[in-house]
Amino acid sequence: MDEVSLLVSQRVESLQVRALSSLDAALVLLRGHLHNGVLWANELWASERVQAAREAAERLHAWTLAVYLNAKESLSHVQYEELLQRLRQIWLAEVGGPRLQWCCLGAVSGCFVGLSLGITIGRRRLSGALHRLPGMRAIVCRGCHGIDGVTMAEDVPCPTISGPDQIIIQVRCASIDPADVKVCCGYGRVLRRHLGKYDPTILSREFPLVLGRDGSGVVVEVGDGVRGFLPGDEVWFAIPPWVPGGGSMSQLLMLRGLSGVDEKSPMMAATGRWGTVLAHKPHGVGFEGASTVPFSACLAWEAVTVGAKLGPENTQGKRVLVHGGTTGVGILLVQLLSAWRAEVVAVVGSRGAHLARRLLPSHNVLLYDEADEDNYLTQLKWADKFDVVFNAVGPIMADACMNSCREADPVRGILPGIVVTAYSRPIASDSRGLIVGAICSLFSYLRSLLLSSLDVDGRSVGWMEGGVAREALLQFGSLIESGRVIPVVGKVFPVGDAEMAFQHADSTDPLGKTVVRFSKVAFSVSAPATQEQQQRGGPTQSAWLLKE
Repeated sequence: MDEVSLLVSQRVESLQVRALSSLDAALVLLRGHLHNGVLWANELWASERVQAAREAAERLHAWTLAVYLNAKESLSHVQYEELLQRLRQIWLAEVGGPRLQWCCLGAVSGCFVGLSLGITIGRRRLSGALHRLPGMRAIVCRGCHGIDGVTMAEDVPCPTISGPDQIIIQVRCASIDPADVKVCCGYGRVLRRHLGKYDPTILSREFPLVLGRDGSGVVVEVGDGVRGFLPGDEVWFAIPPWVPGGGSMSQLLMLRGLSGVDEKSPMMAATGRWGTVLAHKPHGVGFEGASTVPFSACLAWEAVTVGAKLGPENTQGKRVLVHGGTTGVGILLVQLLSAWRAEVVAVVGSRGAHLARRLLPSHNVLLYDEADEDNYLTQLKWADKFDVVFNAVGPIMADACMNSCREADPVRGILPGIVVTAYSRPIASDSRGLIVGAICSLFSYLRSLLLSSLDVDGRSVGWMEGGVAREALLQFGSLIESGRVIPVVGKVFPVGDAEMAFQHADSTDPLGKTVVRFSKVAFSVSAPATQEQQQRGGPTQSAWLLKE
């Protein structure tokens, strides 16, 4: 052991000696380099070139100082007031008047032309970049020529996420709404063009325009700023007709500006840019059935809660008439108001009688036929008047709805009945332009608020508010999960039969909503029974698929 210790101490001493000798050698070398550097710097400073440069710098400094002193002495004798007066005279004589106006006009015109060219060139480059992306299938309209311009395109650019508040959805099914038929005829065209004019992610050309107001699908990609949604989540969504860039009838759909997530609800819903809304699809309903609800639910919920000011607490016992009880909106109105224990009567065509009798008792179904209108008037004559009349058909039924309202009785304290529209109303900018149309829309809104507050006229129309659409999807999702609302699918078409699907949806007396399927998913006809449903006696159908 002593020999090992001695050997280790000898090795350590040897290393110390070597380290000290190496350090001394490095110091000697460093001193030599520093000494050589100092000598080189002294020689350079004493060289002729450096001396010449120093003399030139001194002469430049002396000349600059002389110029400064001369300028200071000259400026001390200047009459500033006289100089300003002369400059003013020159300005008025040479530049002012018409010349100045033309100069300003030219500057403004140049800025505007340059800005327009920059935006156009940038949008064309973006358009070219988007068209180089892989194409996808979509149902589009090629112009404002009605449903004759509807076709399926296979080269629509796939969307890509470019912002933190965006989400991409693989659309499984989308339904055809009456608003889509109006869009094919120019509905919302002016507003769409102006909303997307300065958005770099929207293609400059207006057509082809992707159709579709709602649908259901699966989330495939989520932006960093989106909360409450993850890839793989099953969702449903609604898109207003004025949203630039198109609707939901494409294999991939991108929603922008998602915010306002309601984290208290188990389904979660978020509002997006331009009024779009997204929520988790309710359990127990297939993609086909879920795609028929969102846009119609927004219209129905707006009509009931905003237009008629009804809710679960004040609806019981109300007499309600729904014109168009077998339309997409009418079906939801009938089931929602029945769930709130209102006395609901539906007006339907002869083809929709069997469907209406599945939703309501037979004596609460009135048949309307244009060829036999007297029979309908006779049925209505013997029926009591109604507190609220919902028009889910269109302006053609306005007079019939007004005649169905209950008359006021001041002695008994009975208020007059009201008519509430439950369809996509005309957009003022379509007929009057954007600026005048916006003023007219604001006037109509203020007028409806005034009449509603004064109780002058009970027939005011509802107004879409920021949280109405989100609340609509949440509430109808809960009602569907509980079995109190059942979606109704009129007919399902594959994406390749787009023309036939729109012809079927545009037919008279529609039943439910027509669905376009983008991927083959098994149609869910029933859902597992919950505990509450088992206590009531069995499972509830998730959706009705009508047989024609």
